[in-house]
Amino acid sequence: MIDIDFVATSKWTEDPVEDNEVLQLFAPIVTDPPDEKTTWSILNRILMWHLDARGFAKEFDAIIDEMIDASVGIYNVLIQTKFPVWDLRDLFRCIHGLLLSVPETIEDVAAMKRLWLHESLRVFSDR
Repeated sequence: MIDIDFVATSKWTEDPVEDNEVLQLFAPIVTDPPDEKTTWSILNRILMWHLDARGFAKEFDAIIDEMIDASVGIYNVLIQTKFPVWDLRDLFRCIHGLLLSVPETIEDVAAMKRLWLHESLRVFSDR
């Protein structure tokens, strides 16, 4: 699967832009998705930063690897199904839900695991 991102710039003109001129303003940038090891490393660093920045206890660091392994495992199973509607955005959306947590509402490791389960179900079962 190839992700395509569009980067656009434009200058203000008084003339209306025709349809074929709009495409000239976009520059397609095509990149290969990162491999599993790179994705895992990115997610690990993001979650470690979040837990440190928000002031979570050190006992939460031990479950980061478990949550990422499980998320990547679910994602790998889903992209091999006969309905390939999944992309990396879904995997990152699952982890993004964890980034909204704060120590005041997530008091222990079990609560963080419940939050991960909730986010996984929300993202991966919506379709």
